[in-house]
Amino acid sequence: MTLFAANNGHFDDIDIKQALGAEKAMREFLRAKHAALVERIESTKDLSKDDEAALEAAIREFKKSGAY
Repeated sequence: MTLFAANNGHFDDIDIKQALGAEKAMREFLRAKHAALVERIESTKDLSKDDEAALEAAIREFKKSGAY
């Protein structure tokens, strides 16, 4: 999930000094708010097109929260 976020530019606007905190906050957010998605990705080790779209939306939701 972290690599997906980084590779898709979601951390581009985050100051390097905040990067580790933002990454941790994102993982916590995803586990709390999108547990089923996280579990599916971690258990299958695969990212289907539907899961990719859901992850993209979840990361955008996290970024809007500004909780990092």
